[in-house]
Amino acid sequence: MEPEAVGMEPRRETRKGPEWYAGVCGTYWEGQAWYERLGFPCACQERVLGSGACPIRLCAKRRRVEHCGLCVHFPCELLLSFAGRGADDVRVFSAARRAEYGDPAWAEWAREQLASWVGSHCPLRELATGAARTA
Repeated sequence: MEPEAVGMEPRRETRKGPEWYAGVCGTYWEGQAWYERLGFPCACQERVLGSGACPIRLCAKRRRVEHCGLCVHFPCELLLSFAGRGADDVRVFSAARRAEYGDPAWAEWAREQLASWVGSHCPLRELATGAARTA
């Protein structure tokens, strides 16, 4: 499913801040071409995808937290299962660091870890690359 097909405005070529690249689960996607193609950030994906949004994002919304590191159930089984899908996935550590240091300092740290995010599992990657398209 293309983002435009679900009522999204065309992507504007503007400078995006760190909040655009911040994954609810602790990932950070700056510099990832597939994430740029999405046209919307992780934090608002349910407005575009509805119930088809990432289960971690839907959980955070249901629990009324901005990201997993702020949840009283952190780290939960859902987050751990996502982290277990990628070799050397640092999202659990990253989510804790985001909660501890706050978004600006965390984003600075996360930018230095860009190589760590390349193999991390994200359902949005499938959407952006077309792997999740259905007829």
